[in-house]
Amino acid sequence: MRLRRGVAVLAYHNIVEQSRNLGDVSLHLERRRFAAQLDRLLKTHRPIALDEVWGDHARGGGPRFAVTFDDAYRGAVRLAIPELVARGVPATFFVCPGMLSEPGFWWDRIAAPGGGLAASARTICLDDLRGVQSAILERFTPSDVPADLHPATLEELRAAALAPGITFGSHTWTHPNLAVLPREALEGELDRCRAWLDGEFGDRALTSHLALPYGLAGAHAVEAARAAGYRFIYRIEGGVTRPDELDPNGQLLPRLNVPGGVSVRGLELRASGLRR
Repeated sequence: MRLRRGVAVLAYHNIVEQSRNLGDVSLHLERRRFAAQLDRLLKTHRPIALDEVWGDHARGGGPRFAVTFDDAYRGAVRLAIPELVARGVPATFFVCPGMLSEPGFWWDRIAAPGGGLAASARTICLDDLRGVQSAILERFTPSDVPADLHPATLEELRAAALAPGITFGSHTWTHPNLAVLPREALEGELDRCRAWLDGEFGDRALTSHLALPYGLAGAHAVEAARAAGYRFIYRIEGGVTRPDELDPNGQLLPRLNVPGGVSVRGLELRASGLRR
């Protein structure tokens, strides 16, 4: 198999011991499959830290992969980090500090049993209600979800910061849809999260890296993010990238979304640039 040169910036969400068909199931990957994915990728790719992807030393060369997690789920923090550390694989967790006390994210709490969200409900949540958790849980009846589908606690994140290779980036303060957020609220979401990361994690904080909530942002949101000091702004899609072909100062950066149901072989082909 001929591998494509470049970097696959993998976008995970949660890791669970066993799938239970609860919440938005596409976001929750079983631990055994996650471990198998890492083992397979390590045979063909070199792991690289996210803050090294765009450096001069990362340009050219063979296939590499960087691991990221959106939302800082408790399951991901508790279960993924031991697998990563055991293999010497660095990872970045994109955190929403304002969500750390919540008993679950709205998309898990209003999901239908055994599935996700209807397209019509998702449109209402993201467009009409701007992806704001409090507004969505007032509109839709939420269910309880297991603890591993909750956000990690601050204490768990502080413990994670002691593990080798673990860093933290911004996912805004409360995970709204930046594409439809008013300017003042938008600036607060961006500035507050960046300051919190710096205060909590110091040199483990990648304060110039932002993962867009829901992968969504209009031109005004990107402009506000640049003005707030974010140089590296990530989508949730786009596939394998060649760092020497992208300008982080002028482009949104691609990642390779890893859904809960993707097979080990399927991820290998995607990370190698052989399948979309």
